Amino acid sequence: MNFYYWLGYHLSRVLAQLFFRFRIINRERVIQTGPVILAMNHQSFFDPPLAGNACDRPIFFLAKK
Repeated sequence: MNFYYWLGYHLSRVLAQLFFRFRIINRERVIQTGPVILAMNHQSFFDPPLAGNACDRPIFFLAKK
C-alpha cells in the first residue's frame, strides 16, 4: 500500500467516524484472501468512500457514467 493511499484511507476513516453513523453488516462473509467484487447501488457520492472504509484491504474503483 503506497503512502498516499494509506494516508487517504486513514484520513477518510477518521472523518467517516466523526461525521457519519454507519454500521457494517455481515463483514465475516467477505473472503479474506483473493479478489472480491463489491457491487453497490449507491445513493450519494459519499457511498463509495464509506464502502472503502468498510474494507481492510486496498480497493480499486470502476464506475460507469
